[in-house]
Amino acid sequence: MNKDPILQEFKVFEKGSSFISNNFKKLQEQFADKYIAVEDGKVIASAVSFDQLTKELQANNKQLNEVIIDFIPLLMNL
Repeated sequence: MNKDPILQEFKVFEKGSSFISNNFKKLQEQFADKYIAVEDGKVIASAVSFDQLTKELQANNKQLNEVIIDFIPLLMNL
């Protein structure tokens, strides 16, 4: 198994981005106007601010380079 940290971070980003993209509508319904943290294809934390989210992750001993963080905007009715 390759232990290259840059490659590992890229894999985390790729997997998390794919999950967010493939599930965006559902995520908007559940987490609109919030920051989310994704790990291994699931949302592990959410918060209304980036600072709150990172504090929660740190309290749960999660390394920021092991999750992907994204902001989910509000649903827009056009």
